[in-house]
Amino acid sequence: MKNITTAVIITLNLILFAQAESISINGSISGNGTPVSGAFVTLKNRADLVATTNSSGEFTLNNTSAVHKRNVTKFADATVRISNNTLLFSSAKKFNTAQIRLFDILGKQVFSRDFTNNTSNVLTVPLSVASTQVSLLQLNIDNECYTSKFINGISVNLISGRTSVQHSTNVQKNAVLAAFVDSLIINARGWKNKIVPLSSYTETINSELSASNPWKPDGNLTRDNGMVKILAKGYDFEMGQAQLIHVDDSVYSEQPAHTVAFTYDFWMDTAEVTQKHYDDLIKKNYPAYQVADRSARYGIGDNIPVYYVYWEDAVLYCNLKSKDEGLDTVYTYSSIDGKVGEGPILFDVASDITKNGYRLPTEAEWEYACRGGTSTDFFWNKNYGTYPENASDSEEISRYVVWDKNSEGLGEGTNGFGIHEIGKTLPNAYGLYDMAGNLSEHVNDVESNAYSLGAVTDPTGPAEQSGSIHMVRGGNWTNDAVYLRSTSRNLNVASYPFFCVGFRTVRTVK
Repeated sequence: MKNITTAVIITLNLILFAQAESISINGSISGNGTPVSGAFVTLKNRADLVATTNSSGEFTLNNTSAVHKRNVTKFADATVRISNNTLLFSSAKKFNTAQIRLFDILGKQVFSRDFTNNTSNVLTVPLSVASTQVSLLQLNIDNECYTSKFINGISVNLISGRTSVQHSTNVQKNAVLAAFVDSLIINARGWKNKIVPLSSYTETINSELSASNPWKPDGNLTRDNGMVKILAKGYDFEMGQAQLIHVDDSVYSEQPAHTVAFTYDFWMDTAEVTQKHYDDLIKKNYPAYQVADRSARYGIGDNIPVYYVYWEDAVLYCNLKSKDEGLDTVYTYSSIDGKVGEGPILFDVASDITKNGYRLPTEAEWEYACRGGTSTDFFWNKNYGTYPENASDSEEISRYVVWDKNSEGLGEGTNGFGIHEIGKTLPNAYGLYDMAGNLSEHVNDVESNAYSLGAVTDPTGPAEQSGSIHMVRGGNWTNDAVYLRSTSRNLNVASYPFFCVGFRTVRTVK
């Protein structure tokens, strides 16, 4: 804990120093020689300061610039520790209600307890399970949610909505500012993000942006065996959220926006894997397989997407499909523990996306495909904000997405409640159905709490390891509009309802 504590102190000192500085940065942003209005301008070390360019592309960023509601100096809202089968939770402030949920390595809940009328900032909770059974914990404290992977016997700093352990090496890198005091971060829809080094906090910056370059189909799509060819080689897009949306702290996982380029094309399923395709293939290779816990209340049928499917089961399905078609398998693992179809543990699992077999999409591939060449929040060229605000907006969304308004919100027992059959909504420009709704989808990447600045090529996320929790992308039939955005990420996978999660496969074009 010494390194973590030191890192937090160093970071706080850096932030406090920056806050003491007088900041007065102005200038203009243009693209292709034309002023860019609505561009967001902020500082790498002062993400709480935000300016927006006017119709002439001009901006002024100073100490009184619009401040969004995130306290950047608050690195450790709470700490939690499990010792001798007792959970110790300490918050920076007193709270009234608390809800504790513990999950094992498979994402199954193994312990829960609720508290009301609490009068302190501390909880001491005897556990009915061994600490070795716990892989992830979730605590809802009043209106805030804390989530973290659990390491036995080690105190973990948390921040609302996501883990916030500060590593000293990262802080030291940030502290080495070379000849620059900070960097100006510029984001605008349809343009590549730009990072401009600052030698002082009183500068005039006139910057020219380059247009982002996603594939935009201008003819018939190439299809094969239920898949569509996504042209990505030589193209790029802006991954993540450029403009901060005030919803909850989880939106910070969608930042910073950054440029992603690809060196390959890929095939993607036009629809989510159905219950029939999944069950038939698993049963063919594992005769003892029992169909997972599905309910008519959520949806049962050959053309309804498979749900109650763990990441590991999706991976095994991909390998089986590759073998069935004589392709190279993408995933390797040293051993397997547990039953196929019931969330087995894959030890030393690794993936090689250069192989020509089936696999889960990377986060970058998924978002690129979901956007369908757009830079708007929704792939049907609308932005979240005042939209949706009326019945007409909801009707438009329902043409593209299975979501709360045309599913769960109808009420159980009502026609339309639950998961819908594939292909019943309108596809995006890449010919993909249900990317924004119906079921959220497993992707290949290990969980990460935020993106990194700068341009990247063919990103695959953090390194895989046994027991890793993986990302889930896209909205589902229980979600409000904000979770239907192309940038939306789900970090709390282990406690996510498995009747909301399915998957689709991709193949790298060779």
